Amino acid sequence: MAWTTSWQPQIITPYTFDRTWNTTTSRFESGKEQRRQKWSASKSGFNLYFNAQAAATLLAIRNHFDSMKGSYTTFTFPNYAEQITDTIALVNSNPDTITDSGSGFSDMGFVAGQTVTVDGSTSDDGEYTIDTGGVVAGTLTLIGTDSLSNESATSGLKVYRTYTVRYDADTFMSEYLTPTIGRSSLIRLIQVI
Repeated sequence: MAWTTSWQPQIITPYTFDRTWNTTTSRFESGKEQRRQKWSASKSGFNLYFNAQAAATLLAIRNHFDSMKGSYTTFTFPNYAEQITDTIALVNSNPDTITDSGSGFSDMGFVAGQTVTVDGSTSDDGEYTIDTGGVVAGTLTLIGTDSLSNESATSGLKVYRTYTVRYDADTFMSEYLTPTIGRSSLIRLIQVI
């Protein structure tokens, strides 16, 4: 079950995400150091702050947390900080493509095999997978089983970089459902590599 794009965290409290590498450092008596990279790629973490959200939205997030069994199960998450909007169009071209007249796809580092989330479409909101060799400056070519309708660029159409994540904790605090005034509740998600 994917994270729903309507569960967007607070805009007032900064939405943040980070990238972490795992480096082991061995220090020798001589003062020299040896460093080893333990991961082949960085892992991202996402800090979602919620305050003054509709009770139904917060209950839906709690139900999602329960269905994921806390930090046990993975799901997909659209990174709100990595989105392209206003210059996006959907093309039914067999294989179908998502085009960007602003050429932001390569700037954001989209790669083959990655999942993207489309939001704000008239009929094609959802997740799509980029085909092998399917990233060119202004075009994402989707795998053959993904299907889009033609849709020209509109201000509401967005494409998000999507990550496979899990909840960072196994506890969902009651304050998430009723945050105190002036204080936001934090839900942290961790990328699964």
